Amino acid sequence: EELMGDPFSLETAQPFMDIYQSAMDPAIREIEEQTLRAQNAARERASSGEGSFGSRLGILEGTAAGEGAEAAGDLRAQAAREGLNFATTQVQKMLCAANLSKIDRHDLAQKM
Repeated sequence: EELMGDPFSLETAQPFMDIYQSAMDPAIREIEEQTLRAQNAARERASSGEGSFGSRLGILEGTAAGEGAEAAGDLRAQAAREGLNFATTQVQKMLCAANLSKIDRHDLAQKM
């Protein structure tokens, strides 16, 4: 058990996963801005009376908000998957390095 090192946990993975989540922040902001632009465009059409838009404004705003939330959620989920995969690899590398170091120390102590 001593050679196995710390078990993989969310606590050990979180710093690596945060890198991927932070990398998605600009894309999330762009999605939010696109959603706002789509909602503003729908409001402009409604206020100008084009095609009796007033009654459909709520539907268009809701659709734009839903599509934006879905896109942002998809990006966050993708970042979480990629971050977890990266974290798993990094933690495995750290554990292997730590285990090799322990084995080397153990072998050295045996030889003395």
